[in-house]
Amino acid sequence: MFSTTIRVQVGDSVKEYPQDIAGYGEHIAADGQTVSIHEAIRQAREFFRANRAETWKAVTFWVWMDDSGVAYHVEINRRGTHRVIGAAPMPGPDNVRQVYVA
Repeated sequence: MFSTTIRVQVGDSVKEYPQDIAGYGEHIAADGQTVSIHEAIRQAREFFRANRAETWKAVTFWVWMDDSGVAYHVEINRRGTHRVIGAAPMPGPDNVRQVYVA
């Protein structure tokens, strides 16, 4: 049975993130890119500088943050703070695991 979360071991602790395999699949199918978290924050800051209206509270990106093989769906606000709102295994051989190691 599949879980509704993806578990990533970071140091001695295991973090769980909401699973969003369908969302990542749609992103990839639409020729979306998976970028580093640093690049996503840079692009978000650039976006908020160009769009000063308060209409936009946050932007989302699919990013990689470690070598776990997981793509993280993150929301980045105007201050550059991010939070993970979903996760999915990145494409690759044997990349479906019970626990990913960062």
